[in-house]
Amino acid sequence: MSCLLEVKDLHVHFESKNRSVHAVRGVSFHVNKGEVLAIVGESGSGKSVTAKSIMKLLPPKGSSVKKGSILFNENEITTMSKKELAQIRGSKIGMIFQDPMTSLNPTMKVGDQIAEVLVVHKGITMKEARKQAIELIQLVRIPNAVHCCNKYPHQLSGGMRQRIVIAMAIICEPDLLIADEPTTALDVTIQAQILDLLKEIQEKMGMAIILITHDLGVVAKFADRVNVMYAGKIVENGTTEDIFNNAKHPYTLGLLHSVPKLDQDQTQRLTSIDGTPPDLATSIKGCAFAARCQYAMDVCDEYDPEASPLSKTQAANCWLLDKRAPRVDPTVELHDASNG
Repeated sequence: MSCLLEVKDLHVHFESKNRSVHAVRGVSFHVNKGEVLAIVGESGSGKSVTAKSIMKLLPPKGSSVKKGSILFNENEITTMSKKELAQIRGSKIGMIFQDPMTSLNPTMKVGDQIAEVLVVHKGITMKEARKQAIELIQLVRIPNAVHCCNKYPHQLSGGMRQRIVIAMAIICEPDLLIADEPTTALDVTIQAQILDLLKEIQEKMGMAIILITHDLGVVAKFADRVNVMYAGKIVENGTTEDIFNNAKHPYTLGLLHSVPKLDQDQTQRLTSIDGTPPDLATSIKGCAFAARCQYAMDVCDEYDPEASPLSKTQAANCWLLDKRAPRVDPTVELHDASNG
C-alpha cells in the first residue's frame, strides 16, 4: 500500500497565562490509501487534538504545533497557507465531528449546507449542487431525501443529523476521512447503522479513514490497524489482530480487560485501571503510565521507553519488553485478576 498521510514527531501545546499543556508529545504514525486506522485511548489522551492538528483546526490563539511534520500526499500541512488549506479541507480531507448538532449551521437547511460544499470546492451552480446533495442524502440512507433536504438541523433526529454530517464530509469524495468519535451521542442501534454505513461508503469510494474512538468494540469491527494513545503519546500500535490477540503494553491490556464480553461469566469481575492519567501541564519524567502500572520498575520512573518492535506490524513502548527486564506475563496475570 502507498502512504497517504505521515505524521512525524508531532508536539502540540496549549498555552494560558499560568500554564502550558503539552497535549501531544511526539506522536508518529502513517495512514495508507484505502485503510482504516483507529486511534484509541482514554478521554484527554490527545486523540482529537492529533486529528484536528492534521486539518490545522486547532484555535489559532493559545495552541501551537511546537515541533513535527504532517505530510499529506507528500505535501507538508504544517507550513500551508490558509488558501492552500482551503483547497484541501473538505475536498481532499473530510472530517466528521463528535457532535453533529454543533457541526451544522442551525440557520441553514441541511440540503443547502451539503450543496455549499460542492459550490465552494467544485465551482458548480447551487441548483446542480442541490441535485447532487439529494442523491447523497439517499446514499446515506435517509428516506424521503427531497423532504429532508428542506429541513433545519433541529428538525432531524440525532442519527439523521449524523448522516447529514457524513454526507457533507464525503460529498467531494476525499482521499482521507477523519471520524472523531462519530457515534458517541447515538444509541447502540443507531451506532451500528452509522458504522455499517461508513464501512460501505469507505469500500465504495476507496478512501482512507482515521477513526478516533474509545470504543474497542467499534475498533474490532471496523479498523485495519490500531494506535493506542496515552498521555499524548502512542504507546502501542499494530494490526487489529495484533492488538486484540497479542497486546503487550500494560495499558492496552488494561483497556482490553475492562470491556465486558458476551461469553463472560456473570460472576467474573471486570479489571479496572487504578489511578488517573498524569497532568500534561507538568513535566513528565520517565513512562507516563508508571504511576498506574503494577509492573513499574525503577527505570520506568527515570526514562521514557522507546518503541520495541514485536513484529513487522506491531510495536510497544514498554520497559517490560527490554531483554534485561524480569520475565512477567501481564496477559496471564490480568486474566487471573478478572477471575478472582
